[in-house]
Amino acid sequence: MLADILRIVISNSIFWTIFLISIGYPVYTKITRPSNYSWKEFLAQIICSFFVFLITYSTFFTKTTNLENQSITNTKIKVAEYFEPWTEKVTRRVCHGKENQSCETRTSYDYHPASYNILGDDNHKISITNKDYNKFSTLFGHTKFFIARPSKSSFGDGNGYRSIPAIQVPMSYAENYVDYIKGNKGTILKNQSITKNPSYDALIKNYPAIINSGFGKIDATHIYDPLNLIENKSKLENQLDILNMVYGAQKEVNVILALVPQVPQDFSYALMQVWNAPRKNDIIIIVSLDHGKIQWVNVAAFTKHELFKKELELKIYQLGKIDESVVPVIQSQLSIPKEDEAGFLREKMENYSYLKSSLDIPWHWNLTILLLFISLHFGIARLFAKK
Repeated sequence: MLADILRIVISNSIFWTIFLISIGYPVYTKITRPSNYSWKEFLAQIICSFFVFLITYSTFFTKTTNLENQSITNTKIKVAEYFEPWTEKVTRRVCHGKENQSCETRTSYDYHPASYNILGDDNHKISITNKDYNKFSTLFGHTKFFIARPSKSSFGDGNGYRSIPAIQVPMSYAENYVDYIKGNKGTILKNQSITKNPSYDALIKNYPAIINSGFGKIDATHIYDPLNLIENKSKLENQLDILNMVYGAQKEVNVILALVPQVPQDFSYALMQVWNAPRKNDIIIIVSLDHGKIQWVNVAAFTKHELFKKELELKIYQLGKIDESVVPVIQSQLSIPKEDEAGFLREKMENYSYLKSSLDIPWHWNLTILLLFISLHFGIARLFAKK
């Protein structure tokens, strides 16, 4: 994520323009009054200033261009692990003096605390608590394995334990990514009349979060129902968890079922704008219900296969109501090969990397940064002139 931001900033022409203008005074001073400060001091000022400027500009760039977004990946737990605490004996040779005439050997003991984590089928690792691991070991048992640690100074510890679930346990986690579409003002739907509609306030909550399932913070919420339009959602939620677990890795999807009362269809755009969605893994199925009967269905997904969305909308609408029967319908649509226009093919964010050339922070922040660094360089140059 950070590397992507730095690459975008460095490729931005405004960044270089502002930096070159900001160092204009010290360059002018060095040329016209070279005795003011040495080349070594001058280069040190410019190089240090560049890295400070890069960090400052990148921070402003990230916060003001709204580039950062977060997607949810769904998989299943492969194994839970516990590593015992242990103490490591560390020997260091420390030398003193300009030519290291005096050297001595020092010994210290570094304590490594216990750690608990789970590993997904995609090898993604998530830290969990002792309580979370105990639930694994209680339900599925665990086996001890020896870990060779040549520098270990303690005895009877430092080993590991592994618990492999006997059943499929869904696992979800969030990842940050650079969203070129979200950050590009020319591609974002701007409809303030929709987002400011007071009748939508009670319906638009935060994007569904990942919560603790008892096995750790790995349970993504796949039903959005702010007004509790349907009861006994636990079975439907479990089925959606399994659906996401199966197709999460295969199709790179995060299916969310959003249930709202009878509202105009433009509500979908308001919800997507607040959620910064659809995010790159999302298939968001928005269903309007009136006394349990489906009024309309809108599917938002990061795909160019419009037929996939239209067929899924029609099939769910034909159900007439929302219950567990919606899961096989979604599954059947996801099972269509991605080469088929009716199948799901997730767009790659890299396909939109060309938009980074048009990304920029607001002009007033550019001006603020320019004035700040001109003042900084002016002050440093004057300080050297007085020296």
